[in-house]
Amino acid sequence: MSKKVVFKGIEILTNESDSSVRTLLGVVESVIDRLESDLDRTDENFHVLINMDFKPDQPVKHSLSFTSLSSNGTRGKIMSILKNSVDVRENKILGTVRVDLKVEDRG
Repeated sequence: MSKKVVFKGIEILTNESDSSVRTLLGVVESVIDRLESDLDRTDENFHVLINMDFKPDQPVKHSLSFTSLSSNGTRGKIMSILKNSVDVRENKILGTVRVDLKVEDRG
């Protein structure tokens, strides 16, 4: 069974156009979809604050803050999801996204 992601908040910091903001929101949506589909009941429920720094033609830098997560296996899955969320060759965005998510078992 998959997980449910509860979206608690988002902050987008960029001086770029609306199309870049839509692209950033698309990345966030992709991360949420992958968390819901790639994590299952064997993974813990947790709360995570994700900070993603975007610079054109560079890998996205992630910083994470977890609450209630002790499993290294789950952390590894999350890092893989984030790492694969943006193709470096296609990243033309300059900005920062902060996302607050709660990940829990589907009821």
